[in-house]
Amino acid sequence: MVGNSDHVVKTLFLDTHGEQLYTSILEKDLEGMAAKRKHSKYVSRRSHDWLKVINWKETEVYLTGYKKKDFGWLCAVKRGDRMVPVGVLEYGGSTEQRKAWLSTKPPLT
Repeated sequence: MVGNSDHVVKTLFLDTHGEQLYTSILEKDLEGMAAKRKHSKYVSRRSHDWLKVINWKETEVYLTGYKKKDFGWLCAVKRGDRMVPVGVLEYGGSTEQRKAWLSTKPPLT
């Protein structure tokens, strides 16, 4: 077994009390946790044996633009009287919704 180093850190784990751990994650406003079947092996794809349990967050964002290649909406949040860019929404909306938005957007000059 590999020990801790500058590049590898052994993952902490619990055999029980997963629900209590998740409650604590929510209380501390952490990102989430990984849950796995105890004797499952790691695979480099999605698996029913390994789950990401996410502490989803919601906020109001403004769509301020878009990326043409690899479509995505540019998002910003309002801080005081300024709009601050926060990221790209790549998986929001269906293909039909994206096409509808592109057909109604004002032309870029």
